[in-house]
Amino acid sequence: MYMKYFLIIIQVLLGLLAAHGQNIVQAEYFVDTDTGYGANTQVTFTPAEDGTFILSPNVGALGLAPGIHKLFVRTKDSNGRWSHTFRTTFEINEVQPVPLASSVEFFFDEDQGFGKNLAMAIDAPAADVQQSFPIALGALSPGRHRLFMRVKDSEGNWSHTFRHTLEIAVPYNGKIAAAEYFVTTDNGFGNCSGKVFANPAEEGQFILDIPYSELAGADSFFVRVRDDVGRWSMTQVKDTVSALPLTMLSFAAQKQLATVHLNWRTTNEVNTSHFYIQRSTNGSQFSTIGRVEARNKSGTNNYAYADDIAGIPAKTIYYRLQQIDKDGSAAYSKTASINNDGVQAGFAISPNPANGFIMVTTAGSDAKNRSIAIINATGQTVLKQQLNNGASQRINISTLAKGMYTVMLYTEASMQNQKLLIQ
Repeated sequence: MYMKYFLIIIQVLLGLLAAHGQNIVQAEYFVDTDTGYGANTQVTFTPAEDGTFILSPNVGALGLAPGIHKLFVRTKDSNGRWSHTFRTTFEINEVQPVPLASSVEFFFDEDQGFGKNLAMAIDAPAADVQQSFPIALGALSPGRHRLFMRVKDSEGNWSHTFRHTLEIAVPYNGKIAAAEYFVTTDNGFGNCSGKVFANPAEEGQFILDIPYSELAGADSFFVRVRDDVGRWSMTQVKDTVSALPLTMLSFAAQKQLATVHLNWRTTNEVNTSHFYIQRSTNGSQFSTIGRVEARNKSGTNNYAYADDIAGIPAKTIYYRLQQIDKDGSAAYSKTASINNDGVQAGFAISPNPANGFIMVTTAGSDAKNRSIAIINATGQTVLKQQLNNGASQRINISTLAKGMYTVMLYTEASMQNQKLLIQ
């Protein structure tokens, strides 16, 4: 049975009483049956002429049956006179026991009926259960199947039937025997360029040679494989890499005075014809400024090219290589750049960035009486050195911390500066 308390707020006006100026001193209440004035459950509170009085009947202690009931309340003043009897209706609900999940059954594809499928016990019956149930799949044939499951409670009621779809894969025992590819047009399975592998295997690494000329200008290509019983895999798209077919080990640009020295190293050169050297002042539009023939030798190959940039006003100059194969296909190297901002033709520092030392190269008619000063980011001079009369001199900077510095060149006629990064 549902047990409860009622909180009743009673506001009694003096107009309801037979006389004015009297205090309310007592109240009583009863449920359903009135046993008479003053003979019901009594409630005592602080006497007052008017106000709010809180009455909390313990209805649960009355042992009432479930259903609709009527609660009556009345008050008495200090002269013993009773008010009208007030009534309110309430209901006591019958509490049903919560059923507990007690067992589970499941089946694949076909239902044998409630309680007639494969059953599994619940470890601890409860209203809410979280439990893992192992289900064997070995007896299922390859293909799609539907798994159904439902729960029975402690009163024998069944839940809705839940469904989950699964697929038993066909065991694969084939071997990869061939592969094919295409760039733009698919001519159908078995009709594209490909290769049959000499030693088919279930797994491993298979090499499919694709001529670089067929990929020139394409950003992707398509490839698929075939097993030894003629079944083709899904066709996969692969991104092409815009890189030289040879291995470019390095490509760098270094400025000395009004000349930029380009140096690059390669390995694995195969069918390489030559290199075009290209220059740009905006990083996007390049023009060819020279050509270097490829050596096409095994091992490491070193190349160099010098570019005269006197009169080029751009603050940054960009370089790249265009490598040309003997079959006419082309590809580009990464871009290298040099800073040409505010560098006078008579003063150069290399390398920059530097570590350990720098070479200071000077030129011009005022080659005598030259000195340099290296200033750190806070304006402090950290190194001073007089230069000899030669065109190039090595300066030891191994004691200087990493960071950005300003190198000042002082001559009898001028003062110049350049930025230096020490790594």
